[in-house]
Amino acid sequence: MNKWYEPKLGQFTYNEGISAWIKDSQLEPFSMFSYNDCVNKGTSFDTPNQLVKLWIETDGEDDLPSEGVVDLIHLTLKNQEKLLAECLNALFNDFLGKGPSSGMWWRLEIDHIRALEALPKSYVLSEPRDLYKIMGDPGIVFQNRSGKYKMPCSTIGFESVFEKGHGVGFLTNGKELLGLGYRMDPFPYK
Repeated sequence: MNKWYEPKLGQFTYNEGISAWIKDSQLEPFSMFSYNDCVNKGTSFDTPNQLVKLWIETDGEDDLPSEGVVDLIHLTLKNQEKLLAECLNALFNDFLGKGPSSGMWWRLEIDHIRALEALPKSYVLSEPRDLYKIMGDPGIVFQNRSGKYKMPCSTIGFESVFEKGHGVGFLTNGKELLGLGYRMDPFPYK
């Protein structure tokens, strides 16, 4: 496996299977997320996430991250706390049908999500911070472009109890939230 080193970010390892430079990193703002749906271990709602996987998408092992993507990584990590707050507020508001529409099935579906059988009996979904318990396994994907967004972008993604098949993703430019959707395919707001 090939290695790539950046002075402030540290060492990344190339993963040929997913065509990305990857690194596990401890990022304090992500430690609040505690959902884990592990096939062999069962579902847990109280296991804090210890590591966040950082992925830099590439076209191959010889494709080192561009200066623009490295700048984006630094910007996203610098603003991670602010971005997470924006992400949680936007998702919760989407459940309520407020704010820009994600176009996702969960828009206006807070009652459906509250009624999911997989949720712990004592769980209450009444404000954005309640999402910490039903989202987990965080990761951030950095790309030169994503779908309809043609600029360098980062996607903050999570597995979730209400979207087990695809997870939830938040498209950002490192400074602000641009849109949300499935973990690997969020679209910018219209």
